Amino acid sequence: VRIMTVHGAKGLQAPLVILPDTSALPKDDGSIVWADDAVTGRAVPLWAPRKEFRCNALDQLRTAGRQRQMEEHNRLLYVALTRAEDRLLVCGWQNRSVKDECWHSLVWRGFEAAGADREPFGPWGGEVLRLQAPQTLPAERATGAAQAGQTEDLPAWIGTAPSWTPAAAPPEPPRPVPLAPSRPEGIELGAVPAAESPFSERDAGGNRFRRGQLIHALLQHLPVLPTGTRRQAAVRYLDKPGHGLPAGEAERIADEVLAVMAHPDLAPLFGPDSRAEVPLTGVVGQQVVGGLVDRLVVLGDRVLVADFKTNRRPPSRVEATPVLYLRQMASYRAVLRAIFPGRTVRCALIWTRAAQVAILPDEMLDSHDPGSMAKSVAF
Repeated sequence: VRIMTVHGAKGLQAPLVILPDTSALPKDDGSIVWADDAVTGRAVPLWAPRKEFRCNALDQLRTAGRQRQMEEHNRLLYVALTRAEDRLLVCGWQNRSVKDECWHSLVWRGFEAAGADREPFGPWGGEVLRLQAPQTLPAERATGAAQAGQTEDLPAWIGTAPSWTPAAAPPEPPRPVPLAPSRPEGIELGAVPAAESPFSERDAGGNRFRRGQLIHALLQHLPVLPTGTRRQAAVRYLDKPGHGLPAGEAERIADEVLAVMAHPDLAPLFGPDSRAEVPLTGVVGQQVVGGLVDRLVVLGDRVLVADFKTNRRPPSRVEATPVLYLRQMASYRAVLRAIFPGRTVRCALIWTRAAQVAILPDEMLDSHDPGSMAKSVAF
């Protein structure tokens, strides 16, 4: 049984289609009417909160809008009626009075005009109209086991005679586990770098937080601009008074961000074919991995993926990268390898506080691959 809206059923068919509620009408759009402005060519809203505020022109617009609404409503009725292959059951429920414009009334009158048979309806009082037509297409021939007269065993969840007690439902597949490496969950995964305090070094305004957030935003949005305009756009964005940066800081941040984007190992990651904020989900071993990739590019022979770490102190060397982050990037790598077999996957961490890049070697990630780890740990 598939329950769908008429919109969702477009292009689909089924042997039996039931329309359970056909006595309702589309709701009026309310007190706002849209009119086309002949000068600008734009749609302009006209508002009449009560009926006494309407004029003739507004009433004409409301009438025309309602007519268009009902025409679309009737086109959807055509879609609903043509989804059935063999049987169509049209139902409705009566609340006070049924309008002549509703689907049930339209179908009822159509059945009457087509000479449908009228019969009493057993479960409740009332009548039912039945309209039948002979099948014109040849019936499909059975194939395989059905044609040979063979039978198939019933599924286990039905049960067996004589009690027909259903079997236990099969175990559910593993649920998607979102990657949250910045959460210090589980001491066995080690600590994460300490976050910068907004009160450190007389930074009560939280400028250190703001700096990392601004770098993150630039790394996300600058790649869509032509290369020659990126620095100017970055400085213009950073110089806005609301950011509260000291004099000269905008230029320094812009240069740091552009240096990251020009990194020889990561330049394609910020090119025209790259993507930001890419959802990534896949099955690795017995675990469903889901996360959001900060930056991703798929090239002919390799895939580059990077994650931004905001407001965290970067380790002094790449070998000191926290285990949580290694597990995150190893999971990204495993999913991308399954999606793009035969391509090398390079992973990087970008620490936005200092605009610092850390390329993670494969040998560091191999021991944290979720498909090869004997013990599964939540992350």
